[in-house]
Amino acid sequence: MSVIEQDGNASLLLIDGVYKISTNSDLLTLKRSDGSEYGESNFYSYTHVEPSGDGYVAVLEFADGRIDLRWFDGMGTLQTYTDADTVESYVEREAEIGIDLNGDGVLSGSGVNEGVVKQIDGASLQWTASGYTVTINGVTTSVLDGSGSQVVLSDTFEMVNLVRQDSGSDKTEYLAIGRDAVSGDYQVFIYDQFASQIELIGPLPESVLQAYEILDGIDFNADGLIGRGLDAREGVTSDLSGHWGNEGAIYGTAGADDIVIPDVLPEGTNSSNSGVDIFGGAGDDIIVGGNGENYFIGGAGDDTLMGQEDSDSNQDQEAYYDARGNGATQAPDIRTEQNGDVVIFDDTGDLYRLNLTGSDFNWVEDLSLADGLDEGRDTLVNVDVVFVLNGQGEFGITYNQETGEYFYKSPHELFVEVEDEDWGKEAEVAGTTASEIIDVETIPQLADFTESNWIDVEGGNGDDTLFGHAGGNYMEGGRGDDTLDGRGGYDTAAFSLFDLENYTPFLNFEDLGDGKLTITKDGTAVMTVELNADGTGTVTDLRPGTENLGTDTLIGIQVVKIEGTVDWLKISITDEGGYQVSGTTIAEISTAPENGYMDGTQSADTLIVSEENGFDPQVFDENSDIWLWGGGGDDTLVGHVGSNWFEGGAGDDFIDGVADSQWDSAYYGSATPSAFDQFWDAEGSTYVFDYRIEDNGSITVFVNNQDLYNLSLEGVGWVNDLWAADGDNGRDTVVNVNHVSIDGPFGAQMQVEFDAERGYDVWGSNVPSDIYAESDDFGFDAVFGTNDADFINVADFAADIDVSDTSTVWVEGRGGDDWLVGHAGANYLFGGAGNDMMDGAGGDDTAVYQTRYYDGPVTAPEVNVFVNGSTVTIGTTFYGDLYNIILNDVISLDGVGDNPQEASDALTAGNAVSSAFESNYDVDTFAVAVDAGQTYVIRGQGDDSTGQGADPIVRGITGEFDGYVGDWFNKVDNAGEYIEFTPNVTGTVYVSVESYFAMTGDYTLEVLPQGVAAPAKTVEVPRDYISAVTVQDVGYDDIWEGTDAVINTEFFEFSIDNGSGEANVSIDRTDTGYDIMVNGAKQDDVMFA
Repeated sequence: MSVIEQDGNASLLLIDGVYKISTNSDLLTLKRSDGSEYGESNFYSYTHVEPSGDGYVAVLEFADGRIDLRWFDGMGTLQTYTDADTVESYVEREAEIGIDLNGDGVLSGSGVNEGVVKQIDGASLQWTASGYTVTINGVTTSVLDGSGSQVVLSDTFEMVNLVRQDSGSDKTEYLAIGRDAVSGDYQVFIYDQFASQIELIGPLPESVLQAYEILDGIDFNADGLIGRGLDAREGVTSDLSGHWGNEGAIYGTAGADDIVIPDVLPEGTNSSNSGVDIFGGAGDDIIVGGNGENYFIGGAGDDTLMGQEDSDSNQDQEAYYDARGNGATQAPDIRTEQNGDVVIFDDTGDLYRLNLTGSDFNWVEDLSLADGLDEGRDTLVNVDVVFVLNGQGEFGITYNQETGEYFYKSPHELFVEVEDEDWGKEAEVAGTTASEIIDVETIPQLADFTESNWIDVEGGNGDDTLFGHAGGNYMEGGRGDDTLDGRGGYDTAAFSLFDLENYTPFLNFEDLGDGKLTITKDGTAVMTVELNADGTGTVTDLRPGTENLGTDTLIGIQVVKIEGTVDWLKISITDEGGYQVSGTTIAEISTAPENGYMDGTQSADTLIVSEENGFDPQVFDENSDIWLWGGGGDDTLVGHVGSNWFEGGAGDDFIDGVADSQWDSAYYGSATPSAFDQFWDAEGSTYVFDYRIEDNGSITVFVNNQDLYNLSLEGVGWVNDLWAADGDNGRDTVVNVNHVSIDGPFGAQMQVEFDAERGYDVWGSNVPSDIYAESDDFGFDAVFGTNDADFINVADFAADIDVSDTSTVWVEGRGGDDWLVGHAGANYLFGGAGNDMMDGAGGDDTAVYQTRYYDGPVTAPEVNVFVNGSTVTIGTTFYGDLYNIILNDVISLDGVGDNPQEASDALTAGNAVSSAFESNYDVDTFAVAVDAGQTYVIRGQGDDSTGQGADPIVRGITGEFDGYVGDWFNKVDNAGEYIEFTPNVTGTVYVSVESYFAMTGDYTLEVLPQGVAAPAKTVEVPRDYISAVTVQDVGYDDIWEGTDAVINTEFFEFSIDNGSGEANVSIDRTDTGYDIMVNGAKQDDVMFA
């Protein structure tokens, strides 16, 4: 035993090579945060120790003479420490720690300059003499401002809170929040679980931080409230409609409101299908939007408007500012100021000043009171577009952060916008305030539009003539006597009765038998509509004053749509030549032989397939199909003698397939599929979608530990929705229904069929926690994966299924980037969602792809196949391209393993490697030999020299089976961020890296002993290249199948179903190339080079 130091109230000892603390009553061992002991070392030594609070503070001296201060708890376990520096730099802290560091007999310094701001599980935020630091999972790093300097406590700035945010089972972030005492603004310093500072947000106004509190449910500013508390949410009202009650209007009060759209919408309906107009009213409001479309109208006061950055399907997030009533005679226009601000004005003067260039938030300021309303200065977060309207038109403005440019929708010039959506191109064309002719077929940007593309065409205030194209057109003439010519396709003439003063359903119609329909608003006639079977007609606005839209002439129009504020009417012509009217409160009925259906409203509907409702029994016989959708409300749905497909929707519905009918099926799904994400996050990215049979003979379908539905199809049966979080918890009564289909998580489905003699048959795409294989009663053999990235080799399941040369096996990867390997017999390989590798191995093998979409034409998909060399493109006339297939591609396999057992040995100390992330979320692990006590600098960066670079971030430095192997710290210098690592063992450690933002691309990674300026050499990790068929899903459907690489596979099958019919394309390998078959008939071939 050696006594190192025994001055003061504790002694520091070295016993059997291990540092220990001795007091009057205890003998404690100094331990790292992971529990390993501090032992004697040539690279450092402990020199002093004293009690501090409930624990101890010790001085650690390095071999170069620098020291740091380390705090231990009462059990001797490390809690936090400072950066290493000279003794002189710490002299002023002698009085604080009670240790004479320089041996001059004086404890210098008397102020307390270190303390903890906030401590949470696994992390702490503290201030030190040099500034603020955070400690996360035992790693301490400085809090750095935007210039890279350490943030310090001052009279004008202090850190106030530290919070933890978990985003899924594998991602944790820590947010350190600071406040400027002068401005009241906040800054947010974001760290990952490895103590890397990954982002700095701010300065943010307090209202923006409060909006984030509401969005995330976390008290960021440490004031004990979420937002401004529950009282600020009182008094919010709504007028909601739609099948799920998630459309319409939401209103604040005359005071300062916190309006939270997900709280106002019915439980489980905050999805991409929601769409609301939000009126803040007077007061300084905070409005947090939902996951669908949000149209913000803040009203009077300084409001904060927050759209959903990750809203489902990237729905519109728009803010509206209303200057109507200011007496303007010209539409709004803009000018740009020297400081970059934009001013919107009209002939009455300046209306609004705004700036949308901010990365964290933007603002709009009201400059005019001529309209009688002071809208203050609003703060905008994740709001895409700002619209300003006066009595003569509207001006739209947005800003593109990538290009650094503003884009405008001006009423003074023709506006053309083309968008490439997953399902194909769409366009919007808008005219000016003048009378003009707009022919979309003469617009250069639309030259490649076909019948499968959709165009919105708007006129302006003049007497316009609008010509559509051969595809679908949505045409709105605006003010004036306009002519709307659809020119072909399925065309809609639209008329807006939007009324900011009346946010209630007010539309209805009267048929007086004169060949026209009279449209009423709150009982007053406002329009007449005449629509003929040949698509001609007229629409006349009867309203007086400036809001009158004139009389429009229709040519080639199939539908007239009248849009109110929260409701709509849709008018078309039946095959018999009569009017068919549907709308927000009027069910839609189609008696077309090839597309019979009944679609209900948000209210309680009675939908009966009968001759009285236009269904000819000679046409709708036992060989016909009919869809019935109930929508909202407690509906009654009654089918016919053919096959009936029911979807009751929200509410307690009565569903009757009628006796002696053919096939009657009821469908159940989720208004908000993202509701299932909680199970994904909680269970480590795994769903278990299954069923059980109850004591009463009914069937309960569940996901993980949550029951979803309980059902019985015997006699008068039921389907009881047990989970409201996905949009409904109704109980349907079902009679004469022999099949129920239930949508589960991530595209999984459960099928339940009942036969009076055979009983229940349950099948479908269960999603288990583990890969499994099964053989059913019909001799069908299958192997099913999970939603993770699976490796499935059919040969591994010989104990469960027949894997002989004569068997056929279905192999399904489901979610994740899977690797599927077949067996010596025949295999059907279905990768499902994700980027998959599929190897048929032996036998005659088939790769299977499925496209499902349920809108568009009412006939079977019209398939188009284009061959360009060895590239085949499959698409449909309506939806455009769906798949690209490269029949002679060459691909690169993952060159570096994901874990220590598969690590690469290409990286050695003193050198670097050049490698790549070949797929999203690819993790590369390198085995590196190190010496204990030697400090290494680990640095990586994206390599753009050969293409796309992807910056690597260190995710772990461990032993072969995890475990602590030394201290590592995040540092920053002029070259960027790096890791400083000092191992406590001599041997092999494993460095794992992953790309920022899950990007693919090239990178370099180096491990250099401290003081070495550059690597001696850079070793390129070899990549394996193989020939493969690449199949890329480029279309819009229910499952994105990613980009797959397929080898040793002879056949490719593509099934395309639009709900009205199915089309099939197959690509079959022959001795000389590939034959391309469409619905069983050969269309083309590709010959081997």
